[in-house]
Amino acid sequence: MCVIYILYWLCLVFIVLSTGTPNIIVEAISGGLSASIHLSEETSASLISRWTFSWVGSVIWKAFRAHLSTSDLHELNWDDTARITSRLFSKVTPATLKLVWRLYHFTKHDLFNQGAWAVLFSLTSFCPAFLLRYILDYLDSPSTMSQNNAWLCVGGLLVAGIVTGIADCQCEWLGRKISVRLRAILIDQIFSKVLKKRISRPTKSSSEEGDSSEDIHATDGTILNLMAVDAANVSVASLSLYSILGSSGILGVMLMIALLPLNVLVSKRQVAAQMKVLSAADARVQASNELITNIRVIKLCAWEEEFRRKIRLLRTTELSELRVRFFWWSISMTVFYSLPFITTILTLFIYTIVEKQKLETKVAFPALAIFAVLRIPLDRMSSMISFILQAQVSIGRIEKFLKEKETSREEQLMGSDARMIGFDNATLEWSVQDVVGIGAGEDIQPAENPPTHEFRLSNLEIKFHKNGLNLVCGPSGSGKSSLLLALLGEMELLRGRVHLPLAEQPIGDDTSISDVAYCPQEPWIMNQTIRANILFGLHFQSHRYKMVLDAVALSRDLAVFENGDLAIAGPLMEGRTCILATHHSQLVLPYCDYAVFLENGIVKRQGTASELMQLDFTGENTLAVIAKHGFRPIDFTHHPQIVASPLLSLGASETDSSDSWIGNINVVSETKDESIYSEDQMTGAVSLSVIRVYLKSMGGRWFWAVVFFAFGLQQITSLGTNLWIKVWAHEFDEAEETSPMSHVKSVYYLAVYGLICVAYVLVSFVRDLTTFSGALKASAQIFDRLLDSIIHAPLIFFDKIPFGQITNRFSRDVEAVDQEVAPHSMSTFFTFCSLSTVIILISITIPLFIPAAVIICLAYYIITLIYINSARDLKRIESVQRSPLYQHFGEALAGYVSVRAYGHANRFTEENHVFIDGYNQPYVLNWAAKEWLTLRIASLSALISWLTGTFLLWGLGRGTVNAGIAGLVLTYAATFSDNVLWFVQLYAIVQQSFNSVERIVEYTEIKREPSEPLEPSSYDLSPQWPIHGHVRFQGYTARYAPELSPALFDLNLDMHGGQRVAVVGRTGAGKSTLALALIRAVEADTGRITIDGISIASVNLVRLRRAVTVVPQDPTLFGGSLRHNLDPLNHYSDDDIHDVLRRLQFFQSLPSGDLDHPAAALSMGQRQLVCIARALLRRSRILILDEATASIDHATDALIQAGLRSSIADGITVLTIAHRLLTIADYDRVMVLDSGRIVEQGSVAELFQKRGDGAFFRQLCEQSGDLAHIERIVRGL
Repeated sequence: MCVIYILYWLCLVFIVLSTGTPNIIVEAISGGLSASIHLSEETSASLISRWTFSWVGSVIWKAFRAHLSTSDLHELNWDDTARITSRLFSKVTPATLKLVWRLYHFTKHDLFNQGAWAVLFSLTSFCPAFLLRYILDYLDSPSTMSQNNAWLCVGGLLVAGIVTGIADCQCEWLGRKISVRLRAILIDQIFSKVLKKRISRPTKSSSEEGDSSEDIHATDGTILNLMAVDAANVSVASLSLYSILGSSGILGVMLMIALLPLNVLVSKRQVAAQMKVLSAADARVQASNELITNIRVIKLCAWEEEFRRKIRLLRTTELSELRVRFFWWSISMTVFYSLPFITTILTLFIYTIVEKQKLETKVAFPALAIFAVLRIPLDRMSSMISFILQAQVSIGRIEKFLKEKETSREEQLMGSDARMIGFDNATLEWSVQDVVGIGAGEDIQPAENPPTHEFRLSNLEIKFHKNGLNLVCGPSGSGKSSLLLALLGEMELLRGRVHLPLAEQPIGDDTSISDVAYCPQEPWIMNQTIRANILFGLHFQSHRYKMVLDAVALSRDLAVFENGDLAIAGPLMEGRTCILATHHSQLVLPYCDYAVFLENGIVKRQGTASELMQLDFTGENTLAVIAKHGFRPIDFTHHPQIVASPLLSLGASETDSSDSWIGNINVVSETKDESIYSEDQMTGAVSLSVIRVYLKSMGGRWFWAVVFFAFGLQQITSLGTNLWIKVWAHEFDEAEETSPMSHVKSVYYLAVYGLICVAYVLVSFVRDLTTFSGALKASAQIFDRLLDSIIHAPLIFFDKIPFGQITNRFSRDVEAVDQEVAPHSMSTFFTFCSLSTVIILISITIPLFIPAAVIICLAYYIITLIYINSARDLKRIESVQRSPLYQHFGEALAGYVSVRAYGHANRFTEENHVFIDGYNQPYVLNWAAKEWLTLRIASLSALISWLTGTFLLWGLGRGTVNAGIAGLVLTYAATFSDNVLWFVQLYAIVQQSFNSVERIVEYTEIKREPSEPLEPSSYDLSPQWPIHGHVRFQGYTARYAPELSPALFDLNLDMHGGQRVAVVGRTGAGKSTLALALIRAVEADTGRITIDGISIASVNLVRLRRAVTVVPQDPTLFGGSLRHNLDPLNHYSDDDIHDVLRRLQFFQSLPSGDLDHPAAALSMGQRQLVCIARALLRRSRILILDEATASIDHATDALIQAGLRSSIADGITVLTIAHRLLTIADYDRVMVLDSGRIVEQGSVAELFQKRGDGAFFRQLCEQSGDLAHIERIVRGL
């Protein structure tokens, strides 16, 4: 009875432990923040509520009655929030320690508490085995103890089960709380490092930082939970077996431990296979991301099939590695199934044959019960080693990233001269070794043996004019963007000084911004509202907001969407210093106070605008090109038509100052802000149609016949092992004394037992291999459907759906389909079969148990029904909340230079904390709900054990109970709790895993582009179509969606073959839509487009897009080398590529001519040249340039236009969309678009001569600042 007293005193001890003192350190760190953070219900819950997890009941009941949304979730405990946890981690853990020791140091207090609960769990989990022995002893010989003590033992089964459930739940819950904190810490550490990472020119070796964020989950607190619980379990199990079986029990444990190296060996193989799977998955995800990010170019060029083949090849490699991993998984499970049987056989051999002991019922079944309990922690120990190996790799990768060199921005700019902005004899470069002598106010001395570099800004001696407009110009690749980044402290400073005063303005608690604003050449837009992108963390001020919108010419565009106007008021540039890097020097120079001309990283000219105009600031090379092609510098002394810059004349007049449409913008923006990262969330149970899709993908009728047969045979052999032990023990019970025959019988029974065990293991192995083969087939088919659907989705789909949501399907959801759905489904069905076997066995043995079994099963069903909705909804919310976290991380990774320049690192860090908490909220509640379920299932299972024992004792008095049958029934009843709990949890996990299948199936059903012709054709297209390139629009009207207004309206246009036609107009006029219409990226509402007399609606989409080449506005490049970007499909020779690049003068900015040069290291102008060269390589008869030369200097632009007039474009129809009117001044025809309509068209000369309200092209020329140039070209001067 000492077991009962031990339980009593342990409960008293843990009541004291659970009412510990608050964490003073966390309160000190949080300061006054706790008042602004809403406490979760767990914080205010009573001790009993925390022990029973009743505090999470409100969420569970809400999910049962309706569907959960994010507004229904509890707040995290304030000491679990990312902000508090990350601050505490930074303050209490020495940064000099290795990452793993810092994490341990941070969690050691929680680990101690978890370990205490683990000890209680280990002690109580073996109590039923002791009590079972006493009960069986009493049933076999009632004289061994009093009836009251026997009833007390039966009652102990109920108490021990409940206490074990409480201890198990608390131990698991502490482990999950630890995991939440560690995940928040690691994400915060990686995110903070991203905001501090330095810019470096890419090399031919890829960076590993992208992998770091994927490794967070491998360091989950489950590992800590395994280490805390299982070591105690093994030690307690050893003592229990010794008390029942004596030395043979210890030998059995020693054997199981001795065989652990086999498990470890298999685990290592499995980990190695998993690492190969991850490596293959990384390659496949990277290729998928490249497809998604470059989908516009891929569709424009009709490269879908080629990229699909590339991804499918990588997918085949991944599935091959996954097949190897599943094989080792099956081997691992076989070892797992074998070890308990081997141990049991050896133990029984020593006990019955070597020691010649009788295998009585009261010995056999308690021993089997303990072996069953011991099997779990020993298996977990091998899994723990596997997890540790994975975590070691993951933490190593994270730590390697965290130790990478950070930007030296603060050191460079610290102590800058507040009186100047510029450089003092500074030399900077991208690729550089460690430098020495970095300090505030000191010049930085170059390191010895400076390395070879790719680009360098040399001997910069520049003092920009404060409170004025400064110009930086030069040819493509000369270093204009690099100079701005150098001024921001982003390049490595070899010598000299950089001067940029960094005053800060507070915008909130612990948040401030820099006085510097930075607008990069490549637009960086966050997935938020337009207003949020414009304000970028600043408070909204209606007056200034209107001024900014008007200054950047957004007023009219936003008025179209919101039906209103903006007022003009007040100067924006007053008291500010602006440094502008641009190719449009002719337009900007008249307003400049100071200008700098760069070439190859060296300042060739600098001075005031008037000085540079007198000195010919553009440089001799540029002048030579312009002179050759008929371009001349602007005569600034005769320039009456230039309209004053809106940046400098905002206070000139006032127009309608109505605030109505601004107010509408505010309302819409505030509404969208709440859901800008939101994703559609499924509700209810996973539909049968989704499950059917997966099951049908696995195999046909014969496949499922084999699977069900294997499952059934496995249950029969499992039951057979215990039934045979019952028969064996019954033989000993009937024998009056040991005889020589008993020795023979023991060998016989042991041999048969061994054969049944071998059959069980072999059937299990075949079952696993068969199921996994079906899982691989399903994974392949479902991924192919997803890839096919995404690759044929219309372009508007990618405009509507954030990048993070699509990549989530290709990464996490595909991983779940590959590695979670089949194993979890298999385990669920196996556990269901085991439960059915137990219930049938107990019901046959004790018929009186049937009514109680019905009631208890109904209780199980009700509890599961109540729980399952919350588990499903919380997992779905977690999946949805993961997307904004990834999206925000990706945005920061893409725009960290802008974030630093604006001084918004703190704001982005705080936003990251919010997204981490949003991700952790459903995760924490999901595990709390799971512990709520676990405790109630454990209590019901304890009730089953108590009822079984009660019926057995009651049946003893009536003479209807056999000790062997009683032992078998009680043994199964003792494991019933674990099986029921495992089944319910697995069922919930399967629902959650099928959520990934559901999310993928959702994307397989999106609308697809019509690949086949939309209308019949009586023509057979020749392979050379189009021959002439004659394009005609006839009454063409198109819109992006049925509910939207037409983007193009009643267009009538005739472009003869070989003509160069320009399309001009303000932003949003429909110019790019016109280009998309030619390749059917938007379909016609009315009218049609013909090419060489054939309607494009009657042409196969791929055939059409290969006949028309489009160079889009954004210079999109793929990962890899320059050659790969010029010819992704390897259709052309190096000679062809070099020929096109030479004609475009590309090698002037890349003298090495290395086609293996990393494309990511190219400047924006060089990238646009690559895109144009890629288009010219295709030799299409129709070429569309959509703002393709916007980032190219005038000289290179002139060369491109000359090339288009020469043999490269001989006979090609060219359609150019341009804002730079000089580009199209010598074109054959010009068309002016406004609001989707053609308002003017004709020759350049004809439209240039027009005057009055209808002279739209003339007005654009006057506003461009290039009127004199255009006039000279029109006149042929």
